[in-house]
Amino acid sequence: MSKFHQLPLRAYVDVKVDPVIFTHALNKNHTSNLFVIAPDDKRGANPFHFAQSAMFFFHSALRTLENSDSSSVVIIFRQRPPAQSWIDSLTQQIFGDVRVVYGDELTSPICARRVVVAGTMIGLLQGPYDAQLFRDRVYGNLKINPKRINRADLRVTLIDRKKRRVTNVGELQEILDERRLWYKTVRLDTLSFKEQVSLMSETDLLISSHGADLTNVIFMQRESAVIELFPSTVWYYELYAKIARNAGLFHTYALGDQTHAVTKTIAECFESACLTELKRDFMIPPERFRTSLDHALSLLGVANAV
Repeated sequence: MSKFHQLPLRAYVDVKVDPVIFTHALNKNHTSNLFVIAPDDKRGANPFHFAQSAMFFFHSALRTLENSDSSSVVIIFRQRPPAQSWIDSLTQQIFGDVRVVYGDELTSPICARRVVVAGTMIGLLQGPYDAQLFRDRVYGNLKINPKRINRADLRVTLIDRKKRRVTNVGELQEILDERRLWYKTVRLDTLSFKEQVSLMSETDLLISSHGADLTNVIFMQRESAVIELFPSTVWYYELYAKIARNAGLFHTYALGDQTHAVTKTIAECFESACLTELKRDFMIPPERFRTSLDHALSLLGVANAV
């Protein structure tokens, strides 16, 4: 028997081993279950920090579910989430018919046919195909039947936030009115998980400040678009652009009005912690937003784009 078979499950979850060796050793056992381990799922953290570590297990489980009876799949998390946390029912809502176990509640050894050790995947999804598998699974479990994108009747969602708010949102809304676009302004922290997924599935163009809320773009339909608003006039962070593009979406952005009183290098910014400036409320110059909006509309193929 491999030394891995002699380890308790807690060690399986915590030990750092070569995934190839680990998988090969466990394949010698002829059990039928697939175990997917998310060692750093950061439960209770913001949506991006959870999804960053957990998306690999989503992806792997979906690949297996394509050709397998879901009753043969087992998902392992390091520990049970805090009671009544926002993440408490996420797994059940996404994989309602899959068995979920928690490593900190098990003491006996468990062997598996296949093991996936989760890592960090900044893009969250490997590409549009994987994103569609994930979306279809979530839509199905939540009984959401999204309407197809209709370019003649574009649905725009403008996200409001507690922090990093756009102070001149009224001017942005006036520009949306100029383009004769129907839009609604929403606070995501007032919505349940299902309501957030439903909203994203019905959004053709999402407009939001830079932040973890943008993790929700993975629930938008393919070939919809995102405009990301950055506080700084010099600082562009590509994280959510990569997530959006890997999910099969269009992405563009507008830079805000914040700038340094003196010129600093990126290294000096990190050293002086001036990145905290990115968390303050900010203004988006209307002409910059107008340019980004027209770019997004052109990507969507909307006729009234300039």
